[in-house]
Amino acid sequence: RICEKWQESCDAYAKAADIQVRLGCPEEAASYASEAAETMVKVNPADAITFYRNAISLLCEVGKFGTAGRIQRKLAEWYEEDRNF
Repeated sequence: RICEKWQESCDAYAKAADIQVRLGCPEEAASYASEAAETMVKVNPADAITFYRNAISLLCEVGKFGTAGRIQRKLAEWYEEDRNF
């Protein structure tokens, strides 16, 4: 992210999230998915939603409903601001 290579950064975070899911660490996977979303926002906000939804699902899986709710609220605010999603 330091070099502003947003797409490459997103791909790396997405790959890390996938590895964490395979290792059985959904909380870590959610963290990486969220980071992937944050970097994807710089490239394509619509694609970032997919990563956020994945993070929400993983967080709910481990009972982190508050954190999942905060991300869901962020998505709802995006939808409210720009109805083009």
